[in-house]
Amino acid sequence: MAEINNKDNRYAPPPRRRSDQAVKRELKHRIKGKPTHSGAIMGLTRLLGISFGKALGLIIVVVAILGFLVGGLGFGMLIGYISTAQTIVVNQIKNTNEVSHILDQNKEDIAILTGSQNINREFVTFTAVEHTYIDEAFKAIEDERFDDHIGIDPRRIGSAVLSALSNGGAATHGGSTITQQTVKMISGADQISAQRKIQEWYNAIELEKQKSKDEIMELYINLVPMGNSYVGIQSASKAYFDKEAAQLNLTECAFLAGVPNRPSTYNPLTENGRRNALRRMRIVLSKMYELGMISENEYDEALDTELVFRSTPMKVSANQVNSYFVDYIIQTVIN
Repeated sequence: MAEINNKDNRYAPPPRRRSDQAVKRELKHRIKGKPTHSGAIMGLTRLLGISFGKALGLIIVVVAILGFLVGGLGFGMLIGYISTAQTIVVNQIKNTNEVSHILDQNKEDIAILTGSQNINREFVTFTAVEHTYIDEAFKAIEDERFDDHIGIDPRRIGSAVLSALSNGGAATHGGSTITQQTVKMISGADQISAQRKIQEWYNAIELEKQKSKDEIMELYINLVPMGNSYVGIQSASKAYFDKEAAQLNLTECAFLAGVPNRPSTYNPLTENGRRNALRRMRIVLSKMYELGMISENEYDEALDTELVFRSTPMKVSANQVNSYFVDYIIQTVIN
């Protein structure tokens, strides 16, 4: 079994016998080890019925939509939901909630100021990272038909409902597309209701009309939560791998793409979270290979690639006490 070396923050994959075809097939089609969850958290989830509630809410929403579209029930209500949907504003996103850096004479960070909301986000253009595998990794695990759908994916919605019904209320995946997730992250709306879901679907379709797929992906990679108050792949790449997002290799892209599903479960800064994230990384790589996004050689090399994590935490400052020098700089800028 692979070891996580906490001393130097490295993950060395287990040695594999490339000549053993049976082992290679096993790695491709049966990813061993499922992410583990805190017993207390899962116990509370079962006690409150959170997973079942979400699944039930999704089923109710789908049934309501089918009633609207097939039976003509509540057509006026459907029109009302759409007409009252708030317009999604995306033009100013790259200028909001970004961090401020205080640098020394060598252009090294002395402090990173995240503001009152304690959100660490740095904007990165899609052009800067399109040569990496970051968009393919997100598509593979979050929305494999992203390039083809109109903003919503009925096949994925139906699959999510069926998986919830067959797994005791716990869906194996969500029904939202990357476009829907982007709409949700922009609007901040996350309540379970037919009205909210219909408006989300409508706004996702409208967003697809206004923006290209690359522009939507750019929004997504800058808004997606990456755990530990890091938002977007640029700040996450620096926090976890100490490098720019444009420098990410295939293995690192697959690792980061697996985090947003459950940032607390796949937290790279905890030992258990990192193990979970590494298991999910292998699932992402397997999915990328299955969809033809990477070749067999790329898949094998990615599984054998050593991950080197950032050894020292980033100097992030929200409301905590700063040094006298940092406070002096802040006051000078304000005044």
